[in-house]
Amino acid sequence: MMSRMCFALLVQVAVVASTESCLAGDAECASDSSVLIQQKVVTAHEAESGDSHPFWCDKSSEDCKGDWPTKEEIAPKFLDSMTLTAVVEINGVEQKKGALAAFIGDEIRGIDTKPLCPPFGPHKGDPFYHLMVHGGGQSVVGGDPSKGIVGKLVNRPDSGKKITYKFRACDGTVTELEPAPSSGPIGVFKINGNFGNVIKKIVLKPGGLPPCQDNDAALSNFVSQWGMKGGCKEWKGYCLGLHQQMGKWCQATCKDMLHLKTKKVCS
Repeated sequence: MMSRMCFALLVQVAVVASTESCLAGDAECASDSSVLIQQKVVTAHEAESGDSHPFWCDKSSEDCKGDWPTKEEIAPKFLDSMTLTAVVEINGVEQKKGALAAFIGDEIRGIDTKPLCPPFGPHKGDPFYHLMVHGGGQSVVGGDPSKGIVGKLVNRPDSGKKITYKFRACDGTVTELEPAPSSGPIGVFKINGNFGNVIKKIVLKPGGLPPCQDNDAALSNFVSQWGMKGGCKEWKGYCLGLHQQMGKWCQATCKDMLHLKTKKVCS
Protein backbone atom coordinates (compact mmCIF):
# COMPACT_ATOMS: atom_id res chain seq x y z
CA MET A 1 0.00 0.00 0.00
CA MET A 2 1.33 3.42 -0.85
CA SER A 3 2.41 5.45 2.18
CA ARG A 4 1.38 9.00 2.96
CA MET A 5 4.87 10.12 2.00
CA CYS A 6 4.36 8.71 -1.49
CA PHE A 7 1.12 10.68 -1.71
CA ALA A 8 3.00 13.79 -0.63
CA LEU A 9 5.42 13.26 -3.50
CA LEU A 10 2.55 13.35 -5.98
CA VAL A 11 1.26 16.61 -4.56
CA GLN A 12 4.77 18.12 -4.58
CA VAL A 13 5.47 17.28 -8.21
CA ALA A 14 2.01 18.43 -9.27
CA VAL A 15 2.54 21.80 -7.61
CA VAL A 16 5.97 22.14 -9.21
CA ALA A 17 4.59 21.40 -12.65
CA SER A 18 1.75 23.90 -12.28
CA THR A 19 3.98 26.73 -11.01
CA GLU A 20 6.59 26.18 -13.71
CA SER A 21 4.17 26.12 -16.63
CA CYS A 22 1.51 28.68 -15.59
CA LEU A 23 1.30 32.43 -15.28
CA ALA A 24 -0.65 34.16 -12.54
CA GLY A 25 -4.12 35.15 -13.67
CA ASP A 26 -4.16 32.80 -16.65
CA ALA A 27 -7.62 31.22 -16.34
CA GLU A 28 -6.99 28.49 -18.90
CA CYS A 29 -3.72 27.51 -17.26
CA ALA A 30 -5.28 27.53 -13.81
CA SER A 31 -7.88 25.11 -15.08
CA ASP A 32 -5.20 22.84 -16.52
CA SER A 33 -3.31 22.91 -13.23
CA SER A 34 -6.42 21.88 -11.36
CA VAL A 35 -6.93 18.95 -13.70
CA LEU A 36 -3.26 18.00 -13.37
CA ILE A 37 -3.42 17.86 -9.59
CA GLN A 38 -6.72 15.97 -9.68
CA GLN A 39 -5.23 13.44 -12.07
CA LYS A 40 -2.26 12.83 -9.79
CA VAL A 41 -4.53 12.37 -6.77
CA VAL A 42 -6.60 9.80 -8.66
CA THR A 43 -3.41 8.00 -9.73
CA ALA A 44 -2.26 7.92 -6.10
CA HIS A 45 -5.42 6.26 -4.87
CA GLU A 46 -5.45 3.81 -7.75
CA ALA A 47 -1.91 2.73 -6.84
CA GLU A 48 -3.02 1.74 -3.35
CA SER A 49 -5.01 -1.20 -4.68
CA GLY A 50 -2.26 -2.49 -7.01
CA ASP A 51 1.06 -4.20 -6.58
CA SER A 52 3.12 -1.38 -8.05
CA HIS A 53 3.35 2.38 -8.10
CA PRO A 54 3.42 4.31 -11.39
CA PHE A 55 6.35 6.44 -10.21
CA TRP A 56 8.56 3.66 -8.90
CA CYS A 57 12.00 4.05 -10.46
CA ASP A 58 12.37 0.27 -10.62
CA LYS A 59 9.25 -1.82 -11.08
CA SER A 60 10.89 -5.22 -10.65
CA SER A 61 9.90 -7.45 -7.75
CA GLU A 62 13.52 -7.95 -6.61
CA ASP A 63 13.89 -7.76 -2.81
CA CYS A 64 17.13 -5.96 -2.04
CA LYS A 65 16.71 -5.48 1.72
CA GLY A 66 18.04 -8.93 2.60
CA ASP A 67 17.47 -9.67 6.28
CA TRP A 68 16.55 -6.09 7.13
CA PRO A 69 13.02 -5.68 8.56
CA THR A 70 10.04 -4.27 6.67
CA LYS A 71 8.30 -0.96 7.42
CA GLU A 72 5.38 -2.89 8.85
CA GLU A 73 7.65 -4.69 11.31
CA ILE A 74 9.33 -1.49 12.51
CA ALA A 75 6.46 0.98 12.97
CA PRO A 76 4.39 -0.72 15.73
CA LYS A 77 7.32 -0.66 18.16
CA PHE A 78 7.52 3.13 18.45
CA LEU A 79 5.40 6.16 19.31
CA ASP A 80 7.24 8.98 17.53
CA SER A 81 8.55 9.58 14.04
CA MET A 82 10.26 11.97 11.65
CA THR A 83 10.43 11.91 7.86
CA LEU A 84 13.25 12.21 5.34
CA THR A 85 13.11 12.43 1.55
CA ALA A 86 16.55 11.93 0.00
CA VAL A 87 18.53 10.65 -2.97
CA VAL A 88 21.35 8.11 -2.54
CA GLU A 89 24.47 8.75 -4.65
CA ILE A 90 27.35 6.26 -4.75
CA ASN A 91 30.39 6.74 -7.00
CA GLY A 92 28.60 9.56 -8.78
CA VAL A 93 25.55 7.42 -9.62
CA GLU A 94 22.10 8.02 -8.13
CA GLN A 95 20.73 4.67 -6.96
CA LYS A 96 17.38 3.54 -8.38
CA LYS A 97 17.47 0.07 -6.77
CA GLY A 98 18.37 -0.99 -3.26
CA ALA A 99 17.28 -0.40 0.33
CA LEU A 100 17.91 2.75 2.38
CA ALA A 101 17.69 2.38 6.16
CA ALA A 102 18.01 4.69 9.15
CA PHE A 103 19.63 3.39 12.33
CA ILE A 104 19.69 4.52 15.94
CA GLY A 105 22.51 2.53 17.43
CA ASP A 106 22.41 -0.90 15.81
CA GLU A 107 18.62 -0.92 15.41
CA ILE A 108 16.89 -0.11 12.12
CA ARG A 109 14.29 2.59 12.72
CA GLY A 110 13.16 3.21 9.15
CA ILE A 111 13.51 1.65 5.69
CA ASP A 112 12.50 2.24 2.08
CA THR A 113 13.15 -0.19 -0.75
CA LYS A 114 11.36 1.52 -3.64
CA PRO A 115 12.47 5.05 -4.58
CA LEU A 116 10.05 7.18 -6.57
CA CYS A 117 11.09 9.13 -9.69
CA PRO A 118 9.05 12.34 -10.22
CA PRO A 119 7.81 12.54 -13.83
CA PHE A 120 8.39 16.30 -13.94
CA GLY A 121 9.66 19.17 -11.81
CA PRO A 122 13.17 20.49 -11.07
CA HIS A 123 14.50 17.00 -10.29
CA LYS A 124 12.57 15.02 -12.90
CA GLY A 125 13.57 11.37 -12.95
CA ASP A 126 15.75 11.51 -9.83
CA PRO A 127 15.22 8.56 -7.45
CA PHE A 128 13.86 9.82 -4.12
CA TYR A 129 13.75 7.52 -1.11
CA HIS A 130 11.11 8.33 1.51
CA LEU A 131 11.95 7.31 5.06
CA MET A 132 9.67 7.33 8.06
CA VAL A 133 12.20 7.20 10.90
CA HIS A 134 10.67 5.93 14.14
CA GLY A 135 11.67 6.58 17.73
CA GLY A 136 10.45 6.64 21.29
CA GLY A 137 8.39 3.96 22.88
CA GLN A 138 7.26 2.56 26.21
CA SER A 139 8.32 -0.30 28.40
CA VAL A 140 7.09 -1.79 31.65
CA VAL A 141 9.48 -1.53 34.60
CA GLY A 142 9.06 -3.62 37.71
CA GLY A 143 5.93 -5.44 38.72
CA ASP A 144 5.21 -9.14 39.13
CA PRO A 145 2.27 -10.46 37.08
CA SER A 146 2.29 -13.75 39.02
CA LYS A 147 1.49 -11.78 42.18
CA GLY A 148 -0.86 -9.32 40.53
CA ILE A 149 1.60 -6.47 40.92
CA VAL A 150 1.38 -4.07 37.98
CA GLY A 151 4.62 -2.55 36.69
CA LYS A 152 5.18 1.07 35.82
CA LEU A 153 4.89 2.20 32.20
CA VAL A 154 7.97 4.25 31.34
CA ASN A 155 8.56 6.35 28.20
CA ARG A 156 11.79 5.84 26.25
CA PRO A 157 12.47 9.13 24.44
CA ASP A 158 14.84 9.20 21.47
CA SER A 159 14.95 12.94 20.82
CA GLY A 160 18.47 14.10 20.04
CA LYS A 161 19.87 10.60 19.49
CA LYS A 162 22.25 10.09 16.57
CA ILE A 163 20.87 8.65 13.34
CA THR A 164 23.08 6.87 10.82
CA TYR A 165 22.06 5.92 7.30
CA LYS A 166 23.04 2.82 5.36
CA PHE A 167 22.32 1.67 1.83
CA ARG A 168 22.07 -1.98 0.86
CA ALA A 169 22.61 -2.75 -2.83
CA CYS A 170 20.87 -5.73 -4.42
CA ASP A 171 24.16 -7.67 -4.37
CA GLY A 172 24.22 -7.37 -0.56
CA THR A 173 26.89 -4.64 -0.34
CA VAL A 174 26.15 -2.28 2.56
CA THR A 175 27.46 1.30 2.44
CA GLU A 176 27.27 3.83 5.26
CA LEU A 177 26.09 7.24 4.07
CA GLU A 178 26.51 10.81 5.23
CA PRO A 179 24.48 13.94 4.41
CA ALA A 180 25.98 17.20 3.24
CA PRO A 181 26.22 19.89 5.96
CA SER A 182 23.54 21.88 4.10
CA SER A 183 21.02 19.05 4.55
CA GLY A 184 19.98 20.22 7.99
CA PRO A 185 19.97 18.27 11.27
CA ILE A 186 18.97 14.92 9.75
CA GLY A 187 21.69 13.19 11.75
CA VAL A 188 19.70 13.39 15.00
CA PHE A 189 16.19 12.24 15.81
CA LYS A 190 13.65 15.05 15.99
CA ILE A 191 10.02 14.25 16.79
CA ASN A 192 7.78 15.27 13.86
CA GLY A 193 10.80 16.52 11.93
CA ASN A 194 10.34 16.72 8.16
CA PHE A 195 13.43 17.01 5.99
CA GLY A 196 13.82 17.19 2.22
CA ASN A 197 11.35 16.88 -0.65
CA VAL A 198 11.37 16.63 -4.44
CA ILE A 199 12.09 20.35 -4.70
CA LYS A 200 14.64 20.72 -1.89
CA LYS A 201 16.87 17.79 -2.76
CA ILE A 202 18.93 16.10 -0.03
CA VAL A 203 21.70 13.78 -1.24
CA LEU A 204 23.26 11.03 0.89
CA LYS A 205 26.75 9.88 -0.12
CA PRO A 206 29.31 7.42 1.28
CA GLY A 207 31.37 8.86 4.08
CA GLY A 208 34.84 7.90 5.29
CA LEU A 209 36.70 4.91 3.90
CA PRO A 210 35.20 2.47 1.38
CA PRO A 211 34.17 -0.98 2.60
CA CYS A 212 36.88 -3.65 2.57
CA GLN A 213 36.64 -6.07 -0.36
CA ASP A 214 38.58 -9.17 -1.32
CA ASN A 215 40.16 -9.86 -4.72
CA ASP A 216 40.12 -13.67 -4.71
CA ALA A 217 41.04 -13.86 -8.39
CA ALA A 218 44.31 -11.98 -7.87
CA LEU A 219 45.36 -14.14 -4.93
CA SER A 220 44.35 -17.37 -6.68
CA ASN A 221 46.43 -16.40 -9.70
CA PHE A 222 49.41 -15.59 -7.45
CA VAL A 223 49.45 -18.94 -5.60
CA SER A 224 48.81 -20.94 -8.77
CA GLN A 225 52.43 -20.42 -9.87
CA TRP A 226 53.38 -22.88 -7.10
CA GLY A 227 50.60 -25.30 -8.02
CA MET A 228 48.38 -24.18 -5.15
CA LYS A 229 44.75 -23.06 -5.10
CA GLY A 230 42.41 -20.99 -2.97
CA GLY A 231 41.20 -17.47 -2.33
CA CYS A 232 41.37 -15.14 0.65
CA LYS A 233 39.32 -17.30 3.02
CA GLU A 234 41.48 -20.34 2.35
CA TRP A 235 44.65 -18.33 2.98
CA LYS A 236 43.36 -16.25 5.89
CA GLY A 237 46.12 -17.59 8.15
CA TYR A 238 48.52 -15.27 6.37
CA CYS A 239 46.54 -12.34 7.71
CA LEU A 240 48.02 -13.05 11.13
CA GLY A 241 51.39 -11.99 9.78
CA LEU A 242 51.85 -8.56 8.24
CA HIS A 243 52.09 -9.92 4.71
CA GLN A 244 51.80 -6.69 2.73
CA GLN A 245 50.78 -8.26 -0.58
CA MET A 246 48.15 -10.40 1.15
CA GLY A 247 46.74 -7.23 2.67
CA LYS A 248 46.38 -5.59 -0.74
CA TRP A 249 44.41 -8.49 -2.17
CA CYS A 250 42.42 -9.65 0.85
CA GLN A 251 41.26 -6.45 2.46
CA ALA A 252 38.05 -7.83 3.95
CA THR A 253 39.63 -11.06 5.25
CA CYS A 254 42.64 -9.15 6.61
CA LYS A 255 40.60 -6.23 7.91
CA ASP A 256 42.09 -6.32 11.41
CA MET A 257 45.59 -6.49 9.96
CA LEU A 258 44.95 -3.45 7.79
CA HIS A 259 43.84 -1.46 10.80
CA LEU A 260 47.30 -1.95 12.30
CA LYS A 261 48.86 -0.10 9.40
CA THR A 262 49.65 3.58 9.57
CA LYS A 263 47.20 4.39 6.75
CA LYS A 264 43.85 2.65 6.57
CA VAL A 265 42.64 1.87 3.04
CA CYS A 266 39.18 0.55 3.91
CA SER A 267 36.87 0.01 6.85
